[in-house]
Amino acid sequence: MTSIVVQVSASNDDAIENRSNGSVARTGNIEISSTYNPAGVRFQNVTIPKNATIDSATLNVYVNSASVDEPNLYIYGQAADNAGEFINATNDISSRPKTTAKTTWYVASPGTGAGSKTSPDIKGVIQEIVNRAGWTSGNALVLIFVDISGSNFRFRSWDTDAATAAKLTVNYTVSGGGGDPDPGLPDPPAYLVRERGSRRLAIQVYANSDMATMLGDYTTTARGVRLATNPNGFSVLTTGVIEMSLPDAFTAYTWPGTPHVVVTAIDSGVVWEGRVEDVGIVPGGLRLTAFGYQNAMRDLLYTGFWMRLGTADWRAVTSAERIQNRPEQYEMDNNNRLYIAPRKGESYGTSYTNVGELTYIVPDKGAEPVRRIYATYEVKLPTGWEARLLSVTADFSTHTAEATVVGDGTKKTGTWSFNLTDARPRLIFSVSNNSGGVTTITNDTGVYYAKLTNLGVRSTTYVTPRPPVAASDIVASLVGYVNAANPKHLSSETARISTTSTVMQDANYEDKRPADILAELALQHGYQWAVWEDRILEFAPVPTVDTLGVRSWVVDAESDMVVERSLAGVYTNVYASYDSQYDGTLRTNEAVATAVAELIQLKRQQVLSVQTQDATQAAAFRDAALGDWSQRRARVQINFRRVFDSGGGQGRLYQMRSGDIVTIRNLPPTLSEDVDGLRTFVIGETVYDVDAGTMSISPATPTPTLEKMIARREAGLR
Repeated sequence: MTSIVVQVSASNDDAIENRSNGSVARTGNIEISSTYNPAGVRFQNVTIPKNATIDSATLNVYVNSASVDEPNLYIYGQAADNAGEFINATNDISSRPKTTAKTTWYVASPGTGAGSKTSPDIKGVIQEIVNRAGWTSGNALVLIFVDISGSNFRFRSWDTDAATAAKLTVNYTVSGGGGDPDPGLPDPPAYLVRERGSRRLAIQVYANSDMATMLGDYTTTARGVRLATNPNGFSVLTTGVIEMSLPDAFTAYTWPGTPHVVVTAIDSGVVWEGRVEDVGIVPGGLRLTAFGYQNAMRDLLYTGFWMRLGTADWRAVTSAERIQNRPEQYEMDNNNRLYIAPRKGESYGTSYTNVGELTYIVPDKGAEPVRRIYATYEVKLPTGWEARLLSVTADFSTHTAEATVVGDGTKKTGTWSFNLTDARPRLIFSVSNNSGGVTTITNDTGVYYAKLTNLGVRSTTYVTPRPPVAASDIVASLVGYVNAANPKHLSSETARISTTSTVMQDANYEDKRPADILAELALQHGYQWAVWEDRILEFAPVPTVDTLGVRSWVVDAESDMVVERSLAGVYTNVYASYDSQYDGTLRTNEAVATAVAELIQLKRQQVLSVQTQDATQAAAFRDAALGDWSQRRARVQINFRRVFDSGGGQGRLYQMRSGDIVTIRNLPPTLSEDVDGLRTFVIGETVYDVDAGTMSISPATPTPTLEKMIARREAGLR
């Protein structure tokens, strides 16, 4: 074991940040209090080798007075390969990315006097920094102090007294392993050496994803470990057995919560991470099954209103709900419009009695109220009568008149397009007599009326030039919803959500899993969602072999490669049937996949039933179906033991994951077109056997074009 001690050595290597305005001070004492939060210290020339095992680490500071020795704070590291000095810029400390790992430093009451004070062990923080891909011995690291609640802690800075400035003491271990199977690479440190297989992977379990408390390091005792990925991210980790005594197995069996599993590689950082969901005591020890944090999107149910076009969900308000309502005195409908007309021969009292109303309410206990409306109105009412739009509480107890059109016996037209004064879950379209006297309608029903068309309501206010409601808005909201309920299982970060531009015309969800909503949105837009490292959700276009920036690999397939194809589901000729405007069923002309018909020397015919009366739309669906059904897709499973990066260097099998691109270089140079499609493809799923050191992959299956078109049509997208 090696020990190092490094000390703050320059004026710009310790600093505090003002809570109120973010200004940074680099002289004077280092303080974490109601005035200053956060604070930071920087250590230069930290000579810890990359991926060394941190056995212990502590911070030592000098406190001038017992009255300021009351820390209640977190110690983080800056998530940087080589942290820079503090600068005189607003929020320079709080804006720095922090490590996932942190250590709590809490003292319930002041100490007995001034002097040297030592923090709890911060080895998890230091370990995360030296495990970073870009860390090199001799780099600088920063520790960041963040107040939890009520800290009153002040210690000497370099400017106050260089001799007693903050010191970092680290004990670490570096030792070589044997039998490195990858030529040209140095032996990894002992904690990353496995007895078989890759010999480069560490398998550790923590109390939760902040990795502050390790429950066990099973690098050398886990057997039969398999890691898998799929298009939604890290999918499943299974162990055959983790060797341990029966008492230790029962201790692990009673772990609270959902412990965090992380598999780390010496040369590439995190290989797999997720949460323990299944624990079993088996002969010889413990068996674990962990699932990636994509499962965080399957834990909860979501109900939320986003946008609704049209009038089908509006209904009449009864007198039992609002005592002044008299729906029987009006002709009302919601057939592609909201229509309210006072009936001939009926009498109507003034001051909002004998009212006719139609209402819309967002899903009960939904996440969002109505914030904006737009509609075209047409109003012809007797003088003094009013057509109003009201924002209303769910129980009708409180309302606000958002817009009013006063009748004068003539037809009035116009457009409503505005944010509501009071965002509420219910809207009412109302017609009533406010003329000051009783009115009896003598004209035929329908002479006087109020009508709304082109109606839309939504939960978002006006934003330009972005669409009013986009899929990316909904995805970001789902991230916030899941993070608020289960913050250890999904990050609140939304930077990896690609912006979409299509207007989500009808987006309402009731009691749906966020994962199911994500699947719908992804299908409608040709996107894919996934949760990888750091529990951050990604929402981006589905990768193809031509997508820029996607990791590429080259492999040599082994003799046990399995490739199968079948004519089942393959058709060369497709026509569509659709509804006549009058009666019967019409059919489009056939569309023909000529090249496929010549290849298989066979005509195979199929019909697609389309729910439409539009011949052009039926033909578009027919063509999409032919494009899907004429492809002879192979079922493939490929096993291999070596992989090379795009530059020709030998890579690591465990680095491969769903979404990467693979080229099989040892296939015959001249193959038929459908087999050539297997030469280079996007990975759909991976399974890595840690003990055997082998990888099995299968290609991604493209989403059928017809399925996308149907999904977009059902969502009202164009």
